[in-house]
Amino acid sequence: MEYLIFYCIIGFIAFGFFVASISYSIWKRLKILNIKINRKKLLNIHCVLAILGTGFTLIHVILNFSEVRLSISYICLFSMMLVTTSGIILKFVKGISKYRKKFIFFHTVFTFVFFVSLAFHVIGYYLML
Repeated sequence: MEYLIFYCIIGFIAFGFFVASISYSIWKRLKILNIKINRKKLLNIHCVLAILGTGFTLIHVILNFSEVRLSISYICLFSMMLVTTSGIILKFVKGISKYRKKFIFFHTVFTFVFFVSLAFHVIGYYLML
């Protein structure tokens, strides 16, 4: 039972990092509060939180690897990996300016797919308990 609790805690930590990471989009567009935010620092925080979330998610998956089966969890995992990879490419790979808009579109679409599949993953997991 303690193993299950630890497994869930790691998953929720990963979830927390991703929720904090997507707040980047909200803060970037939020004009209600007249708070000056350095967008470059905000983008760096966004990237670090997403990478930490990915790391905790991989720990979460590895802890339960023996029970992994084809399910919504795979869509969640692979969309998360695509989001993180595309974000790293957007942030660190120079010379993609020609494809930048396509990468941003790809990054946004897979972020949506990731969070929808994550919702189904969490709901489905708790329905099985």
